[in-house]
Amino acid sequence: MATKQIEASGSLVITNNGQNTKPIALGTGGDSQRSYEEVVTDQTVVNTAGGVAGGVFQDLPCVSGLSEVQFLYLKSDNAFVLRLYAVPASAISTTGAYPTTFGGGETLITTIDGVAVTATFLIGDQTVDQVVARINAAMALAGIATPRASAVAGQLRIDGVATAVGAGGIGQLTFAGTGSVQLGMDAATIVDAQGQDQTLAGLTIMEFPHSGQTAPTAAQVSGTATIDVVAAGRA
Repeated sequence: MATKQIEASGSLVITNNGQNTKPIALGTGGDSQRSYEEVVTDQTVVNTAGGVAGGVFQDLPCVSGLSEVQFLYLKSDNAFVLRLYAVPASAISTTGAYPTTFGGGETLITTIDGVAVTATFLIGDQTVDQVVARINAAMALAGIATPRASAVAGQLRIDGVATAVGAGGIGQLTFAGTGSVQLGMDAATIVDAQGQDQTLAGLTIMEFPHSGQTAPTAAQVSGTATIDVVAAGRA
């Protein structure tokens, strides 16, 4: 795969308390140039929740086209909140048994971002796809954006909405109900929302490891600002 390059070279000059100069370069070895599978540039206008930073978040569009973010340049005209690792909570079953043998009336109570949603199954809900449809219908009835449930390798997966953990169960999932064991949600692998927030203003440049550690796969922003963005990483 062809690579694209970003070059950064220069210096940061500190004049108070005696002059000092720090080099500006990329990479741990101080290289001036690094290669990436993909480089995306964009200007994002953020205006969420009446401009209150940290309230409502929106996706950073140019990051959504990358599978891993390894470099991020942000230059804004106002303070805003950047949320890295903006991935919601997820729960994946490995022990669900299908057909379910439901006789009708069995339930799965999903507490999603602090809201308890009860899906009541009918006798015809025997396959994982039928279970998924019933859960998504209950989510929609509760006013939660759907789809939240999906089938992965013949098992049930449920994803949250919020992309960071907060008070009152925000960014978390729990399960109960008479059908929980049959669907394998009593022993599901549950991962909380992963978002990490930081308030930024002006110019910010971030580098993330190219290997050996997990780079961000998603990013969101909140507040009122116009942000020039350069994002680079894996396509």
